[in-house]
Amino acid sequence: EQREWLIKSSAKLVFLDKLLPKLQAEGHKVLIFSQMVRMLDLLEDYMNYKSFKFDRIDGSMNRQDRAQSLTRFKTVPDRWVFTDFLN
Repeated sequence: EQREWLIKSSAKLVFLDKLLPKLQAEGHKVLIFSQMVRMLDLLEDYMNYKSFKFDRIDGSMNRQDRAQSLTRFKTVPDRWVFTDFLN
């Protein structure tokens, strides 16, 4: 696959690629925090590639969008991954 380079380019993504399907199969919800927005961008590319439903919060979002994203993560079963920017 053309986007496999994304996974193989980072040990973190190799680890996530092994861990996330297991957590999903077991029904877990996952929170991923990063101090780098660029890492959230890479995670977004990865999640889209794997067709994982996720929500993201970063500093560019307004308060209403943040609240909607958090509510979706808490209440919608197929939104099982949440990425957040720590600042």
